[in-house]
Amino acid sequence: MSLELYWSGDRKDNFCACKDDAKQTALDAGYVHIREDCRIRRKHKGGSIPLKTFWHDGRQDNITVCHPDTLQSLEDCGGYNEIRVEGYVYDHHKSGTIPLNLYWNNERQDNMSCAHPDSQQAAEEAGYIFVRTEGYVFPSDDQASSSD
Repeated sequence: MSLELYWSGDRKDNFCACKDDAKQTALDAGYVHIREDCRIRRKHKGGSIPLKTFWHDGRQDNITVCHPDTLQSLEDCGGYNEIRVEGYVYDHHKSGTIPLNLYWNNERQDNMSCAHPDSQQAAEEAGYIFVRTEGYVFPSDDQASSSD
């Protein structure tokens, strides 16, 4: 299923969503759809782990992550509440997968998870720094078709 990337210029916040209700929540809150960033599994399969979305009300920050170190950081930081499981990603590289990377922008106090090369380039150009690879996902449909 498609993991979609949204952006709120008012909040200076990136948001990832797979489920229809989450996509509608983003649009209702004034987020703009950017692109299909990647594809993830709908259900658990061997070697996959849940990709979870969290919200920090004070920072007005959504974060979508799964790496144990990131989950521990969210717990240590405090203020982040789990909203939903978006789907499942692999915890290690498998054939046909690409990294889902986490970026951080200190000025915006915003986290951004993305896999699409255009999303990663936009993050770096906006001053986001690479934190870690959260897991491994499948390329978006436009990436897959461009590599044929």
